[in-house]
Amino acid sequence: MRFRALTITLVAAAVGLGSIAADAAAPLAPESPASRARPPLGETTVVAPSVATFINASFELGTFLNWQFDEGSADVAIVPKNPPDPCFQPSLPSDGNFMACMSTGTFYGGTSNGGVRTDLTSGPLLFDFKPGNIKISFDVEFQTEESAMSIAHNDSFEARLVTAAGSFPIVQIDTFGRTEPGRGLKVVGFSEMLGTRPGCALVGLRTGLLNVTWSKPFDAVMRGLIARGPVFVEFTISNQGDSTHTSIACVDNVEVKVTKPE
Repeated sequence: MRFRALTITLVAAAVGLGSIAADAAAPLAPESPASRARPPLGETTVVAPSVATFINASFELGTFLNWQFDEGSADVAIVPKNPPDPCFQPSLPSDGNFMACMSTGTFYGGTSNGGVRTDLTSGPLLFDFKPGNIKISFDVEFQTEESAMSIAHNDSFEARLVTAAGSFPIVQIDTFGRTEPGRGLKVVGFSEMLGTRPGCALVGLRTGLLNVTWSKPFDAVMRGLIARGPVFVEFTISNQGDSTHTSIACVDNVEVKVTKPE
């Protein structure tokens, strides 16, 4: 099915947008990688039938505004470009001065769920129409202390779109590699696992920077199930079999576009 060229990018609800814009204009003090902020519940994000900016898509407010996580069961942090982090420079942040990072343990100063899993989820997203297509793109790097191709200890990073019609996997990265491109998925970067950079507190393997783009069309039945939302974009990092070895992932430059059906 062909869709209109009109694309819609997520935008914060009209309520409170002025104060968000003011905050974005104010100078930001770099946060410590160990800083952890519970995002305000606030208003549900509504996608209007126009092109607009997804507020804090690249975490450039220096906070988790528009994102949510379980404060007592997640190890997440906003990590700044300055001071440079030896684990990620110069690849990440890939856009602006901040990125979001998470671990399977306590790498960023929090505590992951059971020492094995951390989730980071966007706020609930609503539409003014039943979507014909949803396109999601982001940059990510996955690093692990586990051995390559480890079945018993196969740590992984996953991204998914969560809807009323179920969850749609976008990509998975683990000690064996990553989801092969196809069926709407495109991944630029990563040919094989590399060694972690000197100076990084985590010693093991890394993917290097990956640019992920995923597009999902919906037929009339699926549009009826998804309706006008809410939907969520969710990132998860999890540890399998061995909680003594840590895995981390950082994401940045997140973009969501919604297209009306023709």
